[in-house]
Amino acid sequence: MRDLANRVIKFGADGAMIIGEMWSAKPDPTNPYKRAYEMDEKIEILGVILVTKSGEPISLASEITRTDSKILLGNIEKTIGATPMMFAPIYEVWGKEIPQEWLKK
Repeated sequence: MRDLANRVIKFGADGAMIIGEMWSAKPDPTNPYKRAYEMDEKIEILGVILVTKSGEPISLASEITRTDSKILLGNIEKTIGATPMMFAPIYEVWGKEIPQEWLKK
């Protein structure tokens, strides 16, 4: 992320985003360290997190469903003001204060 922060400086960017595929699953109380991709009851998600120099972080997520011949995306869940602590180096180069809510989670 620090490399991305350096690029933000180099190019004068006022926004940055990460797009990725991930697994999600309900936690297993009998095995709290089990990862979502190891669970039988998991879902695949396409996610986007966007931060900007002047606005609130925005997170979008959509369930991925695969059939024999198609890949479909479900409804999009939008969250404003998410807690993307991974973007802290970018906030630092923008001189933007890290929200206190991020530090509490």
